[in-house]
Amino acid sequence: MKAYVYNVETMEVIVIVSGESNEECEARINEMGYMGMDEYGITYTPAFDSVDGLIETKHTESVDA
Repeated sequence: MKAYVYNVETMEVIVIVSGESNEECEARINEMGYMGMDEYGITYTPAFDSVDGLIETKHTESVDA
């Protein structure tokens, strides 16, 4: 599974976290400091496809949980 952390204003994907479960991905996202921050949203595969306007850029980071 993959979790996508994105900036809610620009809709740019900041980081993609790959893991076995939502909980595992969320633990890694928390370690990275993105959980609980109003400026960031999180979505998961396949929900990523249903969030209009998300943009992966050359700055999007990919990490394992």
